[in-house]
Amino acid sequence: MLPVSCMPICALLMGIGYCMCPAAMQGGEIAGVAASIGYFLIRAGSALLDHIAWLMIITLLNVDTISVLMPGLAENSNKLLAFSKIENPFQKIK
Repeated sequence: MLPVSCMPICALLMGIGYCMCPAAMQGGEIAGVAASIGYFLIRAGSALLDHIAWLMIITLLNVDTISVLMPGLAENSNKLLAFSKIENPFQKIK
């Protein structure tokens, strides 16, 4: 639920950022303190919005989730090999 609840905040950050730095949308040069801060806000807001679909798929296809949804797969470790190869920077280290 945390990524979904953060989406409005990310959208606000991006909106304020594009207001402060319209050159980022139009492909112009980013110059000045206000434009730099605006560009930072755009990048901060887009960090989650650009990757939310990717994070959702990786979370749904990890070994723990698959073994709960399909207990028959947990009995044969060879069937879980494809799911155990999924890597991302947000994964828990075991």
